[in-house]
This record gives sequence, C-alpha cells and structure tokens, in this order.
Amino acid sequence: MASRSEDRLLILVSNDDGVDAPGITALAEAMVRLRGLEELEVDVYVVAPRLEESAVGCAITVRDPVRADPVRAFPLESPMRHVKQVFVVQGKPADCVKLGDQALLPRKPDLVVSGINRGENMGLNVLYSGTVSAAMEAAILGIDAIALSLCEWKAEDFAAAREIAYQVVEKLVRKKLEQEKELAKDRAQDLPKDLSKHRARRLPKILPPGMLLNVNIPYVPLSSIRGFRVTRQAHSSWQESFVKRLDPNNRPYYWMTGTSEHRDVAEGTDVAAVRDGYVSITPIHYDLTARDFARPLSEWGW
Repeated sequence: MASRSEDRLLILVSNDDGVDAPGITALAEAMVRLRGLEELEVDVYVVAPRLEESAVGCAITVRDPVRADPVRAFPLESPMRHVKQVFVVQGKPADCVKLGDQALLPRKPDLVVSGINRGENMGLNVLYSGTVSAAMEAAILGIDAIALSLCEWKAEDFAAAREIAYQVVEKLVRKKLEQEKELAKDRAQDLPKDLSKHRARRLPKILPPGMLLNVNIPYVPLSSIRGFRVTRQAHSSWQESFVKRLDPNNRPYYWMTGTSEHRDVAEGTDVAAVRDGYVSITPIHYDLTARDFARPLSEWGW
C-alpha cells in the first residue's frame, strides 16, 4: 500500500529563472535521486515562475491574482517526468514558495530548494536575488531551505552543479535522519521498535529558525571542484549607470547597466572560496539588525 503524503519527505523546488530554465531541470533531477536514500520516500514538487524573475528580491504579488497552472505532461526524456507535480506560477519566486506551502502541496514541505541559478549570488547580490529570496521566504515560513547558484551568467552545462546540489541536500537530509534517531531515543517507548520501516515519515527541521544556506558553485568540471567551504558574504557593490534612449515617439527611457564589484575577497568569503575552486556555503538570515550599532545608536539621546 502506498504511503500517505504526510509520511513522505516533501521537497519544493523553485527558482527565479523560470520553469523552463535548465538549472531547475537539473535541480529537480538531483532531488529525485534522493529516493531510496536510507529507505526514504520522497515527493518532489516544482513550483516555479512562468517567466524569468531575476533580481526581484523578496517581492510578492499583492494587488493582482496569482495564477498557478499544473503541467500535465512532459517529453519522455525530460527529468521533470519523475517529479510528483509541476506548477507554473504567474508571479514572483516568493509567491511560488508561499503558494506551494499554503495552497498547492498536500502539506507543508520539509525542504525548499531554489535554483540552480544561472549566475553567482554572492556578496550584495543576495539582497536582489530571486533565487535567494525564494529560499528566504521558506526560512520565514519555518522551512529548511537552500539556494544554489552556478557562478557563470552564460552557463549551459549544469552537470557538475547538479551533482553538487545532490551532495549538499543529501548532507542536510542525513543530518535530519540523525536528528530523527536522537529524537527516537528520547521517546523510544512511543515509537515502533523497527525504526527503519518508518524512515519515510516527516523528518525534523535541522537549520536554526530563520536561517538558510546560500550555495555558490564554481563553473568548472566536477573533477576540478576542490571541495566545500563554509563562508561569509563578501562586501561588494554595484557600479551602475543608465543609458538614455528615445522611443519611436521621442520619449526618453533608461536602460540600467553595471557590473558587480567585490571589495572584500579575503580568505573566508564566498568570493574567495569560489575563486579558489571551492563550493561556497554561507548560512544567512533574514534578520538584518546591525547589532554592533545598537548601543552607540541608543546613546544619541533619543
């Protein structure tokens, strides 16, 4: 007899590059591979924007309806054929996670994985990134979340990134399994004696409240990736300018252009790790309080 949805590991996959982007296909394929890991049963749902929604940050749709259409069929060769369901959303990445959590999935997901983004999300970019914001929305909702980005804006080959995505999520899931075992010891009298037969049920949350993992992957062959580093955000800025043009009615419009400039590439930053051929894993939080300045600010005589 098939297990109920509440007895299975539920993973929601989203992104900001759109549902047709190669990165989300690679990510969904990696998540499907988790089936059978220590007898886990896994349902993978894809809830992604219809169109590219890069650099929208944590924007949500509040004055228009958000539409979500299920995709009924995929080509035989498509990895999407192996996921439980794909929903195409006319909205932002954060909309996708909110809607998936509260309306589309049979229950709250155990994990939200966003990406694989085409282009880096390091330093200041995390504030603008729709990829990171999808994972951030999950963290706000109390769900473990990971954002994954491949550090090449014109990336076409996602094979290495797909494998790295699998390894990162597998690590987190194994930590969940370890936590489950510890919880089982604490309440052994209330649980079935044969725990292995019940590995498919929901696993405990493992990341601290409000936290997500921001992962950046070098754009090199898998054999050239030197390993993983836990990092902090580099300090960066955007050097921007606006090109002024005229439309056919002679009305001006502006096209923004610019480049990201990393001012802090010291050892320990996400930029330094990727530069040196390592996968960068940065724990980030939506609490933006500048705690170091709280005391000096309180002495201003408010």
